[in-house]
Amino acid sequence: MYSSQVKAVAQFRNAKALPSNLPEIVCLRSTHDGVLLRDGTVVETTQATKQHGLFAFTLTDHTQFSLRGKCALIENLAVFHSFEKLGLEPTLAIWTGGVSSRRFINWLAGSIPNDLRVSHLPDYDPVGLSEFLRHHEQLGDVVTLFLPKELPILFRQHCNTSLLMDEKNQRTLMQLRKSQHPAVQQVVALMDEFNGGLEHEAIFLKNNSS
Repeated sequence: MYSSQVKAVAQFRNAKALPSNLPEIVCLRSTHDGVLLRDGTVVETTQATKQHGLFAFTLTDHTQFSLRGKCALIENLAVFHSFEKLGLEPTLAIWTGGVSSRRFINWLAGSIPNDLRVSHLPDYDPVGLSEFLRHHEQLGDVVTLFLPKELPILFRQHCNTSLLMDEKNQRTLMQLRKSQHPAVQQVVALMDEFNGGLEHEAIFLKNNSS
């Protein structure tokens, strides 16, 4: 059976004209096993990370995989590849690549009974904050926004004004100013103060001054 993308090209000459019916590919890295389960059994993700750089599986609506305990969601590939250097409490990180699908967020929600705790690491810009709020809407306080203590310094030294110049981002920022989430309010205040956003790769940069 052809995928919906193949059918869309045949019917509309546009692969994106129909909703995708393909499974997603979930890529993760871990420094300790025990977070990813398959049918309740621990998956050895750490050895795959050491040997191949990551562990991957396909996510369907009726997947056998689930999560248990703490994990990190990382938007940017550079941060994902080096997440161990951040010294985070979660020992497993999942690369989101940006906007998560509804299927993926629902999959996370299905693991809430397993004491799931999610640390979200997006860019500190309107798109990244909006994505965090999408997860928070579904997961509640199970998901928290990662806020390094040196975030104000990083904004002052490395913020990018072009991240706020786009008209769509400006509209999104206006909506974010209405958010009651304290972590979002904190980052929005920094974006307003420095008139820019901060790409998450900046957390690897050493502070030049205080």
